[in-house]
Amino acid sequence: MKIKYPFHAFSCWSYKSYLIKMKLRAYVSLNIQTGEALDTHSYATLLGAGATTINPYLGFRHNTSKI
Repeated sequence: MKIKYPFHAFSCWSYKSYLIKMKLRAYVSLNIQTGEALDTHSYATLLGAGATTINPYLGFRHNTSKI
């Protein structure tokens, strides 16, 4: 089942903590679709905060416009 909830990308830490407390973290993946992550530091921060995958759509658009 795929459920989408809009929230600030860097608040995934609180969702991760809640899922751990409810013992559901092993069953849920946090897939972040964001326009806020534009550099490798942002990606690393999101992964460290508990994101499983990151889809930086604005970063993709920004990088292809420079080619």
